[in-house]
Amino acid sequence: MVKRFVFVVIICITILTFCISCSSTKPYSNCGVVVLSLNRFDTTEKVYKHNEKYWPDKKVWYKDSFIIQRIPTLSMSRIGNNVTREVGVKCYTFIDLGSKSFYEYSSFSDTATLLRKYTQPDSVDLEGGWNFWRSIKVNLREDLLPLKDTIINGINNKRVRFRIGDTKTQSLNEYIGYFRCDKKGSLFQLNKKLSEEIGCPLVRVDEVLTPQSPIGYSELIEFVSSELTSEESKVIIAWQRYAKENPVR
Repeated sequence: MVKRFVFVVIICITILTFCISCSSTKPYSNCGVVVLSLNRFDTTEKVYKHNEKYWPDKKVWYKDSFIIQRIPTLSMSRIGNNVTREVGVKCYTFIDLGSKSFYEYSSFSDTATLLRKYTQPDSVDLEGGWNFWRSIKVNLREDLLPLKDTIINGINNKRVRFRIGDTKTQSLNEYIGYFRCDKKGSLFQLNKKLSEEIGCPLVRVDEVLTPQSPIGYSELIEFVSSELTSEESKVIIAWQRYAKENPVR
């Protein structure tokens, strides 16, 4: 009987330890990390490739309706024919989606210095970051053309082909859009209108190469993690508390 009791206690302690370790890395049901990147088609290797020194990634941490965006900077210097590019970080912007309030911090830390706080109209783009309210109108020249689904990293992606016309330049560009139906309801999508039409968030757009557009680009949302580390959670909690105690007037 004693042995059975000891065994049960050991099992309970093991389960409790496991639960505590999980809660320290993922204490929320709706949280994680995403990255928005711009890639260029390599005509030699026939793949889209990313160059951080030309198009810095936009990294985002989120927990429910609270967002932290890393705002990148790109500086260039020239000595003769040599051009040097340096990628840096301007700030980390905390966004309270509920109140549409913005807080800029000097670093990704729960003790970081607050640089400024503000609000802004929905129609204005966040400098270097993501606008969650603005819906960009797409000038489609024809209906979306469904393509065969494709599997990427084990995940099914719906695909459509579409054309967008530019009324100013009279140009017509073709694209292939990728939609993740396993991410329905996600805040993160490349175009709200197209996402609503398909019923799933648009997470990737490839420009189709043509004689008129020989250099193709691909914009991609990568869902890096559906968890937050204990340090990441600590930062969001601290900034969330500050925003609650110090609302933007």
